[in-house]
Amino acid sequence: MKLSNIRNLDSKFAWSFLGVMIGLIFGGLTIYSVFFQIKRPEIHFEILSDSDVLEFNEKIGLIDITYDGMSLSKNNQALRIITFRVINKGQQDILNTLYDDFSPLGFTILNGRFAEAPRVIAPNDDDEYFIKNLKITIDTAGNASFSKVIIECQKYFIIKALVIYNTVKLPQLKVHGKIAGMNSIIIDNLCKNGKDLSFWRTIINGSFAIQSARLIIYGIPFLVTSILFLIGIAIISSWNDNRIKIKIVKQFKKYHKQRLTDKDQIIFDIFLKEGKDEILEFNRFLSNKENINSTYNLLKNPSWEKQFKESNKDSGDKISFRKILKNKKQCAYLYCRLIKIGIIIQNNDGPKIDLNKKAILDDFISFVNIQ
Repeated sequence: MKLSNIRNLDSKFAWSFLGVMIGLIFGGLTIYSVFFQIKRPEIHFEILSDSDVLEFNEKIGLIDITYDGMSLSKNNQALRIITFRVINKGQQDILNTLYDDFSPLGFTILNGRFAEAPRVIAPNDDDEYFIKNLKITIDTAGNASFSKVIIECQKYFIIKALVIYNTVKLPQLKVHGKIAGMNSIIIDNLCKNGKDLSFWRTIINGSFAIQSARLIIYGIPFLVTSILFLIGIAIISSWNDNRIKIKIVKQFKKYHKQRLTDKDQIIFDIFLKEGKDEILEFNRFLSNKENINSTYNLLKNPSWEKQFKESNKDSGDKISFRKILKNKKQCAYLYCRLIKIGIIIQNNDGPKIDLNKKAILDDFISFVNIQ
């Protein structure tokens, strides 16, 4: 693509409209996620391991497996350990008030029974809340139910269950219970779906080429989207500022229409294009009569800047020199603009201030300040 074509893109496409739409989309998503999205708990039972305690590929006649005085081999039974974690993956903490007393959260084993009471395992040594507070009760039908415990977002506990089952059919985990805000409880069999990698290991897993590809595939679109989002915000902000300024001008004209003339429009045009700060600069300059007279005398000499630089070229204090020169240039700029506006009238007797226009400027600044 030629450089000239790139330069002309802004005349072919409605970039401002595109920026506004992207800004509205992302802004809407942000507002929805913060104010309108309903936060719910989300309980997952994630099976971490599911395997026999002892596993033989074929029967060995002289070996008999017994448990609690009962021969498992003769009854075609086996022991199996099912380990799973109960985790809240939702956006709302599960408090005691969210549990249903008539349908407690828990689990049961299909095609098997508990060989002993399931045990609670803390996710790490520092977190003993569940060890101390979580109790498991088993009813006569073999249903295990948890006591009411607080499960914060992304917090979890681990259950290890020793199960006796008939070797004809493998046991299965079944969950039950009701928590307010949840439609169902999800079972994820991680030992079948693949390794349960940690978050950071999932991110860094892969070769240098894979990481480079990820950077390109995800990084560049993210960067472009971020830039467009910022452009959209800037456009919306600028549009809103202009809308407010137009409204202020209309209201002021409505209240002061009897005293305004067409020549006063230049004050409002400057406010609309350059903002409040510029008209405040005018007001500050006009409030210092000595400044006005000194600027008038300065501008009598068209070569004032050149002469000022020549007379101060040997000055040791360069910082003060630049500061004074900058101030003189600013005063000259404001003086000339105020002449163009008509607030300063210049004749042979020196500069004079149009008091009517000055009053309009003062009143307009006061009006802007109270909005």
